[in-house]
Amino acid sequence: MRLVATHSLRLRPLSHAPLTFALTPLAHAGGVEAMEDGTTTPHGSVGEFSVVGDSPPALRGRPCPPTPWRGRSIQRQDSLRDTKLLVSTDSLRRVAGTSDAVLASASREFAFEDELEFLRVIGRSPTSEVWLARSRDDGALSAVKRSLAEFTGRADRSRLLREVQAAAALPEHPHVVRYLRGWQQERHFFAQMELCEGGSLAAVLQALPAGVRLPEGDLWRLAAELGDALQHCHRHGVLHLDVKPANVFLDGQAAAKLGDFGLAVLPGQRWVGEEGDGAYVAPELLRSGQPTPACDLYSFGATLAEAASGAPPPRADAAASLRVPELLSAPFVQLLRAMLHPEPRRRPSALQVRDEARRVLAILHGR
Repeated sequence: MRLVATHSLRLRPLSHAPLTFALTPLAHAGGVEAMEDGTTTPHGSVGEFSVVGDSPPALRGRPCPPTPWRGRSIQRQDSLRDTKLLVSTDSLRRVAGTSDAVLASASREFAFEDELEFLRVIGRSPTSEVWLARSRDDGALSAVKRSLAEFTGRADRSRLLREVQAAAALPEHPHVVRYLRGWQQERHFFAQMELCEGGSLAAVLQALPAGVRLPEGDLWRLAAELGDALQHCHRHGVLHLDVKPANVFLDGQAAAKLGDFGLAVLPGQRWVGEEGDGAYVAPELLRSGQPTPACDLYSFGATLAEAASGAPPPRADAAASLRVPELLSAPFVQLLRAMLHPEPRRRPSALQVRDEARRVLAILHGR
């Protein structure tokens, strides 16, 4: 039997350098309130980023670079270029202890550089960049994603705003990234969210030495935590539709969190045919099928397969042509093949994946 070196998520920091700071916890993320023009959406009960540089050193006491954007007072409420708070979540309301009236006033006077110091870029994608930000009030750290291209109109802006709306439509969950608010300035969209100190799963996998793979215990833990996150989304009628390692984030304790809801579909929302990353998207979506929870399960399986082997499965008949390390147990390989089944109805649900992973973890830990 060929031996494969493994690497534990719990035995090594999940970023390019040891972590030297802690986050102030952010609170509940259920419910969303759009602030523009006084309209609201009903209350309910992060892109493909590469890590830029090392993890931040201790930040207090260090001089900060100047804020990269300068806010203007709002002159025209219907302008796409003005600085304007577009959406806030229950998480922001809980953290700030802020009333709805105060938040409504903030939508007319919002100037984010008065509240946040932008410390440095910590991630980039072809469409966005992510900044490490610090609250000027209490020093709490967060991540702020900024769209690189200017939005072209209200429809384009609504597409960008959907990420915050989708995440905020979900009640708080330990394995879903929490969003605080979204705003516009100079035709760019900004989204503030909790900071996941461990970076993305994609960055962790890319940083592994050649020939080193995650041990099976960590793979089962990823299956349990992401299965729990997806079950939470599906139970509330939200389809993620872009599950992949770049959209899975890790906190300081290596717990997985599902993020970047930019392609998500909410209950009653019409799907417009947007496709995620071709290496992970379910084959039925490539055939112009309608999205279902089974689509997320296929992408979830492709993500676990990459975590296990170092590469996503082949597009053609992924379940049959799956290549994984020989040391993986038969139950884990069987689970992957079931999740990657070409027939959506033959795939397990997120709840079934979560429960099976929890059962195996209990055995591994002697419980």
